[in-house]
Amino acid sequence: MSVIRVNNITKDYGKNRGVFDLSFEVNKGEIFGMLGPNGAGKTTTIRQLMGFIKSDKGSAKILDMNCFERRENIQSKLGYLPSETSFMDEMKSIDFINFIADMKKIKNKNNIKNLIDMFELNENSKIKKCLREINKK
Repeated sequence: MSVIRVNNITKDYGKNRGVFDLSFEVNKGEIFGMLGPNGAGKTTTIRQLMGFIKSDKGSAKILDMNCFERRENIQSKLGYLPSETSFMDEMKSIDFINFIADMKKIKNKNNIKNLIDMFELNENSKIKKCLREINKK
């Protein structure tokens, strides 16, 4: 069963920048990774899969749903953490977790305590400090 199906997607930013006629398929149970130098189109591809940007041509589907037309539904099931994240300087880790839960419309927040314990977070520390501590582990 195909979980992700990409057929000839193109996002052209001009001057040979973007993604051109990319096709691939990921089946249930497979692990798939994208490797390449900066500018190879990895982030552009992910942004098309998440429905953040629309392909100029081709189609991308996750769980048989069009990635752009059904982006809200897809985003409710997937997470995306870009490498270039930025956080508000004063935001505490618990505030960030609640912010993401609210953004994803998660009503049952019973698992928040489990996440805090699992990642050994100080819920009152500022998010940037918390991330530095996690990266040291």
